[in-house]
Amino acid sequence: QISADKAGSPVHVGNLDAQTRNIYDYIGRILSDAGASFEDLLRIKICFKYDSRDSKTGQAFVERIMEITEDYVKGVAPVITAFAVDLLYPGLDLEIDAMAIVDPDTKMLRPSELGGRYQPSVFSDGVMADGEIYVSGQTALGSDNTVLFPDDFSEQAKTVFHRLAKVLAEADAALDDGIKLNLFFVADDGEVESRFHQACQIWAKICPNSQPAFTPVRVHELPQPGLLLQADCVAIK
Repeated sequence: QISADKAGSPVHVGNLDAQTRNIYDYIGRILSDAGASFEDLLRIKICFKYDSRDSKTGQAFVERIMEITEDYVKGVAPVITAFAVDLLYPGLDLEIDAMAIVDPDTKMLRPSELGGRYQPSVFSDGVMADGEIYVSGQTALGSDNTVLFPDDFSEQAKTVFHRLAKVLAEADAALDDGIKLNLFFVADDGEVESRFHQACQIWAKICPNSQPAFTPVRVHELPQPGLLLQADCVAIK
């Protein structure tokens, strides 16, 4: 969803807070029309604007977006994945995708000793509802939220995939139960192919029997400087 009028033109241009709230208000109306509410949200994907002129803009953007998102969290908190692109329509600062499942037995997954994360503590590492498991965007952040293995794509990838496994284990599931894997990686034009193949090779070694549907996305920036890769997944137990 985007902050736009009925003609598709951006509204609240230059006002990140207003655009974010406009999007969530619209999502709320869609949920209501479907007989659901913000209490049923399981997953939120935040696509924020990349500014090549200021490397700190993205982190400030996504932190503010997540802060506003907390105002709309009800019940079991959803998982979040955030990443930056430079292809948003002129005037837009963000785009948000949300998914909900109505299940009174929805369970939050919060493994101990998982490491750091860019998402605020209110949000879940994983959520299980109606037999489906959603894992938030995992990154190579240490418990003090410093980037692990700076400039080492392979080691960050290993860390990220092992973190996915830890979250799934909270639901007595494993990487082999994964049906969808989304990979968001930072790469210069000349690195895209090599980094994609690196990630695939590492995944195959860690989880040789898993063959989920796989979507790789080259991004310009992740929520914290120094992060090279992020992955989230969906599993069915």
